[in-house]
Amino acid sequence: NKKECERIQKLIKDHSRDDGAIELSEAFWIVRLYGDLRDEDIWRREQQAAKGFSRAQVAQYREAFVKADQEGTGWLPQAEIHPTIESVMPLDMLQAQTLRRELHMLGERQECVDFPEYLRLMRVVLGAAGF
Repeated sequence: NKKECERIQKLIKDHSRDDGAIELSEAFWIVRLYGDLRDEDIWRREQQAAKGFSRAQVAQYREAFVKADQEGTGWLPQAEIHPTIESVMPLDMLQAQTLRRELHMLGERQECVDFPEYLRLMRVVLGAAGF
């Protein structure tokens, strides 16, 4: 996405020589910095999404998420979201409709739902049930 491209371009600009060249060691450093920035971003988003959930709930949801993430990518495609949530709690019709609507609103991002987004979806689904 555009935001990620801008982050990468800034890292490259900040760590390249005046002529724009980058040595191999600098390239590795840029990759490391970018990975760290993404990890921090995910951590911040997760902390925000976890507000209102108990630690036990977050642990339960993470366990279900990790179990469904068999490839270890850190994200789930849309087809795995509903069964993963169902493994934690059965959804009534309103909750299932709410989940479908929320996934539809994600557009292309519904094919790569990370844990913070999964927590947000859990909050919305639980809200539809009045919790």
